[in-house]
Amino acid sequence: MKDYTRESFKKEFGQLVVNYRRIHNLTRAQLAELMNISDNGLARIETGDNEAKFYNALKLTHLLKINNHTVNDLFLKYASKEIEEQKAASKIKLEPPVKQQMNAKTYRITEETLAIKPNFDANVYGNLKVSHHSN
Repeated sequence: MKDYTRESFKKEFGQLVVNYRRIHNLTRAQLAELMNISDNGLARIETGDNEAKFYNALKLTHLLKINNHTVNDLFLKYASKEIEEQKAASKIKLEPPVKQQMNAKTYRITEETLAIKPNFDANVYGNLKVSHHSN
């Protein structure tokens, strides 16, 4: 699976814009005028040097009649990567439980762990029991 970074996303979106602009026989200057942005601004989007603002991305896809599935696939690939990274960064750190605790599905969560994800909802995690311990 391709590693989707913010940089690779910008470059892939930019290449998509270039390809569709050429399909419609538009020059960069013509498309920039339709977008009401500078030629240089559009060039930076096309090369992936700048990320298109959400409104401009929507306008580009509309003007160039880029297939919704194509755009959705691109955004979903990047969003999936972002979600994976956020999950990894906010993963709940459980202290090594004792065997009996594992059998009872009881885990000790420290205040430090809860600080990682402020809106933590223990109910989401089934039989997870949250207890306050002072060390």
